Amino acid sequence: MGSNKQDSEFDAMKKLKKSLALVVTACGRKKNSEPMPAWKLYKSPRIRAVHNRVQKYNFAHFAILSAKYGLIDADQIVSPYEQIMTNQQSKRLVLHILTKVRFYKCVIFFKGGARKEYFDCIREACKRAQRVLIVLGYGNMGGINELSSVLDFIEEGELPDPNIKMNILRYP
Repeated sequence: MGSNKQDSEFDAMKKLKKSLALVVTACGRKKNSEPMPAWKLYKSPRIRAVHNRVQKYNFAHFAILSAKYGLIDADQIVSPYEQIMTNQQSKRLVLHILTKVRFYKCVIFFKGGARKEYFDCIREACKRAQRVLIVLGYGNMGGINELSSVLDFIEEGELPDPNIKMNILRYP
């Protein structure tokens, strides 16, 4: 799961009063060969695009759902690894992820082309934490422009435009 340093970074994040939303996307299979911030480690244009959009909003925080480490801060230094998200791994990571998503009012999962197990994992964590989960994105980059629209609506204290292709799951 996460290291103590990683967990302490999330402890610091929970103290940020402006962090209303946590934006999450799945890790990527292709990685650079040296340890570096998570958003740079993965060679995925989807991860970079999500990172670039989230940086524009003070109230949102970006994390990556790693098959090995669980939910990691996008700026966390991560070493390359090989791990595929399986159903068993997804179930194992839920409690770790739950402890982090509970500090946000809502979670936005940019699904992109992620395996079903990533969605199952974040959905179960949000359900147990009783957090709103907004799911958008299809293919690899489909829906990336809608992410900014959803963040704009949240910044204004409103629910996103119902014309945006997404699912809003409310727990309880």
